[in-house]
Amino acid sequence: MTEQQILVLCAGIAVILIALCIYFVNRKKRIKSGAWGRKKLASILRNFAGIRSFKVINNVELPLGEGRYTHVDHILIGFFGVMVLENRCEPGAIYGEARDKEWVSVVTSKNGPETRKKFKNPVTLNQEHCEAIRKIFQQEKIYKVDIESYVVFTSRKIQLGAQPNLPVMSLKKFKKLLSHSRYSDNGPVDVPVVYGAIMKRAKTK
Repeated sequence: MTEQQILVLCAGIAVILIALCIYFVNRKKRIKSGAWGRKKLASILRNFAGIRSFKVINNVELPLGEGRYTHVDHILIGFFGVMVLENRCEPGAIYGEARDKEWVSVVTSKNGPETRKKFKNPVTLNQEHCEAIRKIFQQEKIYKVDIESYVVFTSRKIQLGAQPNLPVMSLKKFKKLLSHSRYSDNGPVDVPVVYGAIMKRAKTK
């Protein structure tokens, strides 16, 4: 092998090593961001529920039937009914519509190229979670309990380009939503009974 070939080989290896380093650093940041978002939203729900005798379920698997389960990030149970939350940590600008199978997050860096990430439509995914809860209510003969579905993007830097009429919001907007009197007023829902019915059929991690 000539000296020139050795230099080319070394340069190629260096490029691969740099690419791997960038990948793992970015992956670590994404994992850290996702963990922070889940903990933050869980903390908000816990504090909100604690002073109202509501119940919160985090990180749970609910049955869909035929041995299949679906993972639900957060469930808030109150006198108003049940709120099912899909927690997303994608940063940047988020684009998607109700009919899309996949959505896209776009991050623009000052010193680097634009990065895009596709992910499953979170609105459709959370509808699946709500359907799992409806099936549990049917099995447990629980009626007239409203089920609300929301997708919350917990990244600190977020720009939502999704359809404005979709139940999708930032963490800041979600906290504002909870301040609505609807979620603090007395209602017909028996919180312990609903909580027990869901936990009876759930798998927790």
